[in-house]
Amino acid sequence: MVLVELFRQLRVEFSLTLRVIHLNHQLRKEAEKDALFVRAYCDKNNIPLDIAERDVAEKAKNEKVSIEMAARQSRYEFFNNFLDKTGFNKVAIAHNANDRAETVLHHILRGTGIRGLQGIPVRRGPFIRPLLWASRDEIESFADKNHLNFCKDRTNVDISFTRNKIRHVLIPLLEKEFNPGIVSSLNRLCHNTAEFTDLLKKEGRACLQQCMVHQDREKIILDIQEYLAYLKSLQKIMLHFALEYLHQDTQLLTFKRLENIEQFIEKGQSGVHLKITDKLSLLLSGNHLIIGNVTRPFHHVSIKSLTGSHKLWNNYELQISNENNNSLEDKGKTRFTEWIDADALQRPVAVRSFKKADSFFPINGTGRKKISDFFIDRKVEYFQRTDIPILECKNGIVWICGYRLDDRFKVKPETKKVLRLELVGAEQI
Repeated sequence: MVLVELFRQLRVEFSLTLRVIHLNHQLRKEAEKDALFVRAYCDKNNIPLDIAERDVAEKAKNEKVSIEMAARQSRYEFFNNFLDKTGFNKVAIAHNANDRAETVLHHILRGTGIRGLQGIPVRRGPFIRPLLWASRDEIESFADKNHLNFCKDRTNVDISFTRNKIRHVLIPLLEKEFNPGIVSSLNRLCHNTAEFTDLLKKEGRACLQQCMVHQDREKIILDIQEYLAYLKSLQKIMLHFALEYLHQDTQLLTFKRLENIEQFIEKGQSGVHLKITDKLSLLLSGNHLIIGNVTRPFHHVSIKSLTGSHKLWNNYELQISNENNNSLEDKGKTRFTEWIDADALQRPVAVRSFKKADSFFPINGTGRKKISDFFIDRKVEYFQRTDIPILECKNGIVWICGYRLDDRFKVKPETKKVLRLELVGAEQI
């Protein structure tokens, strides 16, 4: 409430466009009243408001994580969805100096590296924390002087939560027995560490760009040899930035999980993936490390009327037309065109994605070959394979589109009816 009040007072001076976003975690009976309280404030001050609900307890149960972790993940998913949908460029969060001190203590207790000693960063991507310099006492004093009402969350005093136990038991003990200014001391530690890690972050970001071969909303692909050439400390920082780019929670990269990732990469088993969450995995594919949503969709398109243009996936089209069996060599064949014996084709006909058990008889080959082996020979990356259209009929695979025809369907001198196949829009496969 102090944060939004400060922005309200400053919005004219700084030409700010404000919107309040509120997430109900559904953990307390009073949560709905809190949402109504926020709505009343926003209505009074003419500030647009978005309210959403998430069943955090159910998420924690399903994903086997703590309530705290599930709540944090839910908040940032909500924040990122809001940014994606609205075009706003910043989300201001009301963490304060006490929160930062509690966080760094929490990290120390769990066993942290240098990054963990920063506590809560002032800025991370679109997320900013303008109150990080202020103590909880200073914030409450501002609320008092400005007659600003606020709600109290009773779960904040429940010391069964680790964070609350640090707040209500450990910090008061440290203040009483060791250092009355422990909150300020811990914040100085965070500040000094942040200055040092700024240099590491800059280097880590540059290293990530150096070994990145692809980036989209769902995944980042790194050259594994380039990645492994860097110091392990930089590898860890690169992984943090990769998760940030993918709008994933960097706190998923715990010490233990980073160890598991290191061991996974060292094994070097192509085609094997390490699952972190339902939407985040690591996959080794040939010379590449893929980070993100590595689950590839399986495509299947039935071809009912044989000739014509058939829309596939990834904007591909398969065009099938009748041809005469005369001087086919002069037709300007490319890897995306083939001619087949139409009478060898038995219905049903379909175009689908690759399956692990697939095999075919490569034209001019020595017999049956597993398509997975064919892809390995052709250096087709694991993550690309399900994107490649495969034309099949009742009696077998006809064409690995753009790669190789099956010998059983080739045009022979005695062929009476010829079909021309062309895959359009697939220059990248």
